[in-house]
Amino acid sequence: MISFKKYIKGDTVIWLITVLLLILSIPAVYSASAMISHKSYQGDMHFLLRQIFAVFMALAVVYV
Repeated sequence: MISFKKYIKGDTVIWLITVLLLILSIPAVYSASAMISHKSYQGDMHFLLRQIFAVFMALAVVYV
């Protein structure tokens, strides 16, 4: 198994909780906004893609 201690500094538990919450936010945003996105943007993936982008940016900012 890859040792993440080399790449991630700080408390491992806080990193795990943060990543878990960010991952759980993706289906929550999709289920809450699919119909609104479908009516407004002719596709149900608009807010989902924005959330995924925001999750990756948040992880990058926290890592830096």
